[in-house]
Amino acid sequence: MTRYLDRVIAGDAPTPDDWNDHLIAFHRAFNDGTASLVSTLRTASGQTSYDVLAARIKALAPTAHSILDVGCGDGALLALLAQTFSPDVALSGVDLCENEIERARKRVPAASLVCGDAARYEMGRGRYDVATAHLSFMSMPGVRAVIEGLRDALRPGGLLVFVVEDPLESDTIVTLMREAIVVVRAQFPRFTPSVPGREPIERDDALRALLADIGLNTHTIERYVLAGACSPAQLWALLQRTYPLGLLDASLHERIREHTINHAPVGSDGLVRVTLSLRLVVAGAGQR
Repeated sequence: MTRYLDRVIAGDAPTPDDWNDHLIAFHRAFNDGTASLVSTLRTASGQTSYDVLAARIKALAPTAHSILDVGCGDGALLALLAQTFSPDVALSGVDLCENEIERARKRVPAASLVCGDAARYEMGRGRYDVATAHLSFMSMPGVRAVIEGLRDALRPGGLLVFVVEDPLESDTIVTLMREAIVVVRAQFPRFTPSVPGREPIERDDALRALLADIGLNTHTIERYVLAGACSPAQLWALLQRTYPLGLLDASLHERIREHTINHAPVGSDGLVRVTLSLRLVVAGAGQR
């Protein structure tokens, strides 16, 4: 296990560096963490979450010439943006994990990609028409510093368009994650995983307040739900590819798997209907 997990299990306070090391180790173990979830679950109209975000960026900034993806992972969103916009759009990405950046370079060879901590990355000033992030802000300890950098990196009239979870909704993934943590706490009672030092952005009012404090106006927060049907084995594959659970010991994994599958709403066809609630946020430069 990682130092982050060791400290969480012991009830100690992990540091942001502990968390970042944990993320790097996780993505070495699971190359398809986010991609497996996004490809399995879709909206009622059949869109993946990447589809929703790319379409909204295109609708809001159809003539964008430069787009930055923060926490770009394996480049799946960048590849979709390359298809959505004209060939001369300048695409950039930054991600903490080198193996993810290497995959992104193969997928989107024309993009400018950097491996590093987005909270410490020099994004430049007035370089981008759009900045985006897909399910990455909630896993960043320095999300305030990241968004401050994005504010400065946007050109006048530029937009920050991003997707974050809606964890206050009791959908399938959130409910089963809670059940999984019950199992871990049976062995490690002090186990309370969280992102150390991250701003609380679970609630809309806290998210709006953070953006306003940084100097960004929140234009819209829209909600949508991803859904899909999967076998119990596929469900466990999704839950296993989550930051709190993925790197726990194999013996603990087996107990978590058995418990969560027993609590999953399996239908008469043997499949589990899985839902995940998300928020798509659009913000722009305000008064500073």
